[in-house]
Amino acid sequence: MKNTPQNPTQPSTVKAEAGYKFDKWTDNAGKSFNDDTALKAASYSVDQTFTAHFTATEQTYKVKYLDEDKNVEIHDMSDPKNNFHFGDEIKGYTEKIDISGYTFVKAEDLKVGTDNEKNIVKVYYSKDDNKDNIPDKYQIAFTYESADDNKGNCDRNNKRSGYYL
Repeated sequence: MKNTPQNPTQPSTVKAEAGYKFDKWTDNAGKSFNDDTALKAASYSVDQTFTAHFTATEQTYKVKYLDEDKNVEIHDMSDPKNNFHFGDEIKGYTEKIDISGYTFVKAEDLKVGTDNEKNIVKVYYSKDDNKDNIPDKYQIAFTYESADDNKGNCDRNNKRSGYYL
């Protein structure tokens, strides 16, 4: 009895889940077919299992720079960052930048989703007018001065300031 090669005539319908797209079919030998037409044209004389492969969709995300206390933007939102895929993990702290008058406080991580408008890394800053990289809200300023410079002074400048936690 001779085995007559057969063609797969009715490939299974594939439906990609959110965040994924159909990539290709492969047969038992690992041969790839990019679409149903190519798969139907193949010829087999033994049982086959065809495996559907999916890849994560390409996505973008943006970075929003916020004042931690006022929850308002203190810098323009970034341009979209490309070449990321559904499910990628973005560590928020990697998106911090220097912003004059502020110091970095914290950032939210992002798991890239399917809606690019919602793919936003939030990076938080706090005022730092004395530029010591410690948020001013955690410091108290002490200034020492003489009540009467004619009777004595605190130091050569008559004043001394310091910031303490």
